[in-house]
Amino acid sequence: MAEAISEITQDLYDPGNIEIHACHLKHDNGVINLSGGLYEFVVHYGIIHHSASCKVTVLDTQDILADLDIDGSETIKLSWSSKDDDVITNEFTIYRKHTIIDTTQAGKGKAYTLHGI
Repeated sequence: MAEAISEITQDLYDPGNIEIHACHLKHDNGVINLSGGLYEFVVHYGIIHHSASCKVTVLDTQDILADLDIDGSETIKLSWSSKDDDVITNEFTIYRKHTIIDTTQAGKGKAYTLHGI
């Protein structure tokens, strides 16, 4: 039994580090490149309902996203790959923006989490 578990764990896929090719927010006044402040992103794929959603967290010390009023017309384009895999590119419509203020930096730093479908 121990050998079977050992064989299974050796076959698990571990993507390691990924390469981010794009993280762009498109809105009415243009496109903002968020790649430099990208902290994390999570993409969920629904197999049964053929859907996808995302959650993207960006660190913003220059208040680039502060005046962005989400009205449902904004989209975020994510593109990434891991070693020896194809590039995955998805575009999501942003429906919510959540702001967290970093009080350790005298209110200068903010983290924005963008939710998309």
